Amino acid sequence: MTRRAEIIVTGSELLSGMQETNSTFLAERLTLSGLELKSITIVGDREEEIHDTLKRDLERSDTIIITGGLGPTEDDLARKTIAKVLGKRLVLEEDILESIKAYFRERDREMPKSYQRQALIPFGAKVIENRIGTAPGFFIEYKNSIIISLPGPPREMRAMFLSIEPILKNRYKNKKTCILKIIRTCGLPESMINESLKDIFKADDNTDIGMVSTEFGTDIRIMGHGIKEKDVLTSIRLIEEKIRERLGEYIYGTGTESLELVIGRLLREKAIKISIAESCTGGLITHRVTNIPGSSNYFERGVVCYSNKSKVEILNVPANLIKEYSSVSKEVAVAMAEGIRKIGRTDLGLAVTGIAGPTGGRDGKPIGLVYIALVTPGITDCKDYRFISDREGIKTQASQMALDILRRYLINL
Repeated sequence: MTRRAEIIVTGSELLSGMQETNSTFLAERLTLSGLELKSITIVGDREEEIHDTLKRDLERSDTIIITGGLGPTEDDLARKTIAKVLGKRLVLEEDILESIKAYFRERDREMPKSYQRQALIPFGAKVIENRIGTAPGFFIEYKNSIIISLPGPPREMRAMFLSIEPILKNRYKNKKTCILKIIRTCGLPESMINESLKDIFKADDNTDIGMVSTEFGTDIRIMGHGIKEKDVLTSIRLIEEKIRERLGEYIYGTGTESLELVIGRLLREKAIKISIAESCTGGLITHRVTNIPGSSNYFERGVVCYSNKSKVEILNVPANLIKEYSSVSKEVAVAMAEGIRKIGRTDLGLAVTGIAGPTGGRDGKPIGLVYIALVTPGITDCKDYRFISDREGIKTQASQMALDILRRYLINL
């Protein structure tokens, strides 16, 4: 086998600028399965384009993944086109049809007749269950290749792919082992991380090390590959130890760990409760904290005090403090944190105030200026930042740094 893979993403909307994320996820997972990705192709909802692309990919690769085109409408053409390329007929799977009907019954709705189309799959294909939506996926072997067809919605596609990923790994067992380790950092620019780790990046021929910078921080990706899993894990561990030694507390997690997950674990372990007051972030920090299951164990309350009036009335920030220093100041940020901690009767009070833009900047108070305050029984800490991005980006960066300030406090208790 060539052990090459292809990704075909269908959807005319993707050719008009709509963001596409499925291929990014799949590319990483295929690499971890020991496959070489040959290409990623985006095609519109046109049968001839899907047909020609699939025929081309079957001639040069043994694993083809197609996303999209499994819905109930006329322009959902994946199942029909796959069957035509393989010379298979479409068959109605009664079990699938019943599960789709049950999906609608549970929501007290009658299944539209068009959804019956989703119960059709090529003869000989095996169904991939969809536990989130209605469109099942399927996979089918053809000569020396395997074709995997998955729905387009990212949440559905990811869950379904992970459910059948072991099939791919078993298909290519005893081949090259690929293991990815992601180390997540916050608070240190990518350029400084690069300067600190530049000699490690050239470690050996069995590992590839790279960085991905986002508004949440910089992720360091260590991809190890080799024949024996034990040797690959050892190589990765040695490199990770060197990275941790140099970056220290700038590292907050690994893999898919988010900062909110990390601080949630720390708050729970230390039996500490927190309340949050937000201005420029508009509730984003509270949203992230409460996205973690079990957050009620450590999160008491959060308020969005956007106007000066609300800061005075809800958080008891002295009006003269705002008048003297402005609402975007260290003094007001601290008063907000003290106010929410007192109102919530919690161990910690966290507050954020700033200018997210694109307007509102002035002399001494530029767009992107954000103050983050953390108040504890014995400590009052406030830091100021100058974030550079658009409005949404500044809010995201501010929420990340607020959570990181909290994390650093908790790990040093």
